[in-house]
Amino acid sequence: MGICIGLDIGTARTGIAESDPSSTFAFPMRCVRTDDLLDDLRSHYQNEAIDGLVIGLPKRLNGEPTHGTGIAQSVAVTIQKAFPSWTIHSVSYTHLRAHET
Repeated sequence: MGICIGLDIGTARTGIAESDPSSTFAFPMRCVRTDDLLDDLRSHYQNEAIDGLVIGLPKRLNGEPTHGTGIAQSVAVTIQKAFPSWTIHSVSYTHLRAHET
């Protein structure tokens, strides 16, 4: 059983979180320059069992994309090419869903 990685991709920096092996909890790990993200992922996770990668996809409250949406999508495509075995999930509005439960 592997871990899941969460990314909050920004124009300048990306926040990285990791789950515990049961994928029950996520823990913030570090923040890296977005330009250095692929190198960071390679150095930390190349030999790890990764169950999934969750990327926060920024959207406005009305569902329209923001300036960061295209950036996050572009980085997701780049990551998928570099790590084809990883399953990538994009999520939006998690803060709103948390209040609904």
